[in-house]
Amino acid sequence: MKILIFFAAWKRLDVLDICLKGIERLKKYNPEKYKISSLAVCSNEDEAELIMSYGNNAVIYSNDFLGAKKNYGVNKAMDYDFDYLLEIGSDDLIHGSLLDLYYDNMVKGEKFFGVSRCMFFDLKTKETAVFDGSFIGAGRMFSKELLKKMGGYGIYLCTASFQGEISGKKGQVLNLKC
Repeated sequence: MKILIFFAAWKRLDVLDICLKGIERLKKYNPEKYKISSLAVCSNEDEAELIMSYGNNAVIYSNDFLGAKKNYGVNKAMDYDFDYLLEIGSDDLIHGSLLDLYYDNMVKGEKFFGVSRCMFFDLKTKETAVFDGSFIGAGRMFSKELLKKMGGYGIYLCTASFQGEISGKKGQVLNLKC
């Protein structure tokens, strides 16, 4: 399965570096099963240089509106060879077992899915927070087929205006039926 990890970067190069190390771990997780590449949309050359130093792809776009920045990046992503786009934040760490959890959804050709429960760990305070809700941004998966159907509108317009039926239970993988 070909997965393109996609994220927007903005400042905090030290945190971005941790995220990039996490992407490197994902690339090494079961490489026979998952072919992983990445694309970041950055706000400046410093971010782009750091991202590319890890062998990742980067494009630069203004950070005036995060939605516009991400939509620009998603449009650029369409030039890449992937089956699914995995959206993360530039401060997110995703474990490879999430890919295993998603695998059946990918094989079935689900268009859009993600987790509804996420844990955040603060490195400074050593505290953990749990977020329950609908599709968490960290770890959302978009099929390339869905992104093509959207005609270049991008992630934010999709999640705000795309019509579909959501199925699943809290703490499980949720699917958007298109």
